[in-house]
Parts: sequence; C-alpha cells; structure tokens
Amino acid sequence: MRIMSNKTASITGLIVLALLLLYCETAGAYGSLRCQGKLIDRGTTMAQVLALCGPPRSRIIEEVPMRSRVMSGFTRFAGLAVTERWEYDRGWGKFPAVLTFQDGTLRRIDYLSYRSASR
Repeated sequence: MRIMSNKTASITGLIVLALLLLYCETAGAYGSLRCQGKLIDRGTTMAQVLALCGPPRSRIIEEVPMRSRVMSGFTRFAGLAVTERWEYDRGWGKFPAVLTFQDGTLRRIDYLSYRSASR
C-alpha cells in the first residue's frame, strides 16, 4: 500500500478544488430564474419571458458575427446573429439577473454580484 506525500496530497486537493470551482461557475451561468412562481430556463422565448417577468429594467441589442469552421480547419464569416441582454431587478436582497437571448431564444442566465447604476 502506497501512501501519498504531503506535497502530492496538496496538489491533488488543489486540482479537486479548481475543478469544483469551475463546475460551480458553469452551473451558475446556466441557472434558472423564477417569475410569478414559474421557472424560466434556457430555451424559453422572448415572448414567454416578457409575459411572465414583464419588461426588463435595461435592454442591450447587439449584432454578433458568427463564424463557421471549414474543412481545412480555418473559420469563415457565416453571418450575423442578434443577441439581446435583458437585466431584471429581482427585488430587495436579491442580485439582478441578466438574461442573454440569441435569435429570440434564451441562451444564458447570469446573476450580477452588484447593482448596476442604470436605475
């Protein structure tokens, strides 16, 4: 039976900690949001979010270039995708939620760790 040295154990512990933090960060970025008792999740349309959550506090619309990979391994311009970011103030004691839509479908839900100044 082989016993790990302190150095090996601490490196293993750091790797496990890093993986857990990475997992938590990814899980938080793709969370869900509750509006009027209903759960809003990825894949929800803009119309459904507006119906349940109402109008957002702020709204940013951007056109993002989309690229596709070709057989040689390089990428080429494939067109523009419309991306919208909506910010919702969730009330006292809760951090604001930022919903990212791409082509009319909810792709990502993030929570800000601060209140934005756009109030």
